[in-house]
Amino acid sequence: MTVAHGSSGRSNLTCRSRSGSPNPRSSHSGTDASFLIGRCEQGLGTQFQVTSTDGGKTWTKARTNIGDVRESTPSLIYDPKTGLVANYYYHRGARKLKRRVAKADFIFTHPDVWPEPEVLAEGSEPRIYDAGNVKATRLQGKTDCCAWYTGTQSNATVVVTVVPVPGL
Repeated sequence: MTVAHGSSGRSNLTCRSRSGSPNPRSSHSGTDASFLIGRCEQGLGTQFQVTSTDGGKTWTKARTNIGDVRESTPSLIYDPKTGLVANYYYHRGARKLKRRVAKADFIFTHPDVWPEPEVLAEGSEPRIYDAGNVKATRLQGKTDCCAWYTGTQSNATVVVTVVPVPGL
């Protein structure tokens, strides 16, 4: 696993796995505790959560209760001021950009009780695989910007959805 720190200096990390699930997204609490959310491929169930309490020396994998996502890369943003982590993802098939928000210290040890999602936007693709893969970033601590794509195989649009930071 390769971990690259974002240039913003914030608590956003991007993880790339050399094996296993593609495109996991990670969040770091500023301590030795870290976790990532991995996407699921077709027929493999829910997103999974991987946690470490020793700075990444060892990891534990557990399934979440997030099953309304299919082969679409999630994006996490951790807010150290509020202790909240936002999980942004695209629900392929339903054509919806969604966000789930939880207290990081709770969800870290309870991956199977993420709260219900909030729908932030809707796509327009005729086929389920012509949309998804959210990339989220926090701007000036007040808004989250989510970039995702929707459309057709030959004519996709990149959409940027701007939403208030959860908990404000």
